[in-house]
Amino acid sequence: MASAREQILAAMLTALNTNRPSGVPVATRTRLALYTEGALPAINVYPVKEQGGRIGGHAGPALRRKLAIHVDCIANGDLPDQQLDALIVWCTKTLDGNLLGGLVNSLEPGEILWQYDNAESEYATATIQFFVDYATKTGNEEINL
Repeated sequence: MASAREQILAAMLTALNTNRPSGVPVATRTRLALYTEGALPAINVYPVKEQGGRIGGHAGPALRRKLAIHVDCIANGDLPDQQLDALIVWCTKTLDGNLLGGLVNSLEPGEILWQYDNAESEYATATIQFFVDYATKTGNEEINL
């Protein structure tokens, strides 16, 4: 069985790829390769940082976790920030407050960072940071509580 973290990431991708409006690309997971012009716009989802603490003290039965996930929206062409805005709207509308079928206790957007200075390719990126609160059984990250 996959870890609760992997289940959450898969559920986020499923949500982003379900009933997508026209012009919104299929979201992918942890893409590292550069994008070619024909592959844009794009949405890329990946984990960044996780913090945790035991619920009920040092011998508690569960771990509370806060996972930071980045969702990159990537576009090129004229006024890429306008293209990015449509993708940002879709991602936040789809994920903000979504409990992913009960996998998480909360899912909230944080900051958005726009970047335009990519020397290797001509595209712009808006990175949306999402914070996911969830809990797992102590000693078993596969069991989501």
